[in-house]
Amino acid sequence: MADRKDKQGSFKIVKWYLDFVGETEEVMIFYAAEIYWKGLKVPYASILMKIPGKPEVQKTSLKKVTLPHIDGEALRYANTNLGIQGLWKQEGQPLNACLFESEEGSLTWNCWQPRSGVILTINGKRFEGIGYAEELILTVPAWKIPMRELRWGRSLSGESYTVWIEINGDETRKWLWHNGERMTHFEVGDSEVAIHDKPLLLKLNQAEILEHEQKIHNVVKSLVRYLPGFNKIIPTNFLMAEGYKWFSQVTENREGGFITIGSAIHEYVNFNG
Repeated sequence: MADRKDKQGSFKIVKWYLDFVGETEEVMIFYAAEIYWKGLKVPYASILMKIPGKPEVQKTSLKKVTLPHIDGEALRYANTNLGIQGLWKQEGQPLNACLFESEEGSLTWNCWQPRSGVILTINGKRFEGIGYAEELILTVPAWKIPMRELRWGRSLSGESYTVWIEINGDETRKWLWHNGERMTHFEVGDSEVAIHDKPLLLKLNQAEILEHEQKIHNVVKSLVRYLPGFNKIIPTNFLMAEGYKWFSQVTENREGGFITIGSAIHEYVNFNG
């Protein structure tokens, strides 16, 4: 619900993304955010849960939303309205980057846990596995960032982890870390990631589509009653951007033929309209 007490400028979004993959390929994605606009603050939270052999679960809440809390190597997240309580334990050093900056503001990416050991309780049922946690801080409207396409992903394989971001706009800007080390020569796509510095090839089989929707439009539609007129300031091509998010089994091919098997969650968003 909107809160007029917050006066942190005319526009700001703090958005958290957390995920989890269980030992038998249960996949869960959690979003928690606070949107600030014209003196209003609106919270948002959602869960996507896919458990083999059971119907997909998607829920959204704009009530009783709290953002994740970091305490040393532990990250805790709870949402009583969605029945979530979770602990992400850091297994990889935090990463961060400024993805965009202009006179109007910036987009800061904080990957607090590129690899996590995770314990979850969902509506009283316990799950254990591995996961990932990141925070985005936007002080510039996202539609003012020049981008036509976005690719993002994280892969966990054996004891290793890889995280990548690619923004295609007036120019291509891209970032990739492998086991915490920033790489400089690489290519990312929807079905593979080639890290030439190593060399290392990640084959992504796109086993399951987790999301295929106009997600920005759907989220804004749920918020607009609390942020009147917010949808009208967003360009149509951005508002109606179409995205895919996949769960993939990963085959990690190293020099000398050594192969590791793992899993990835990755996405592609098209802002071309």
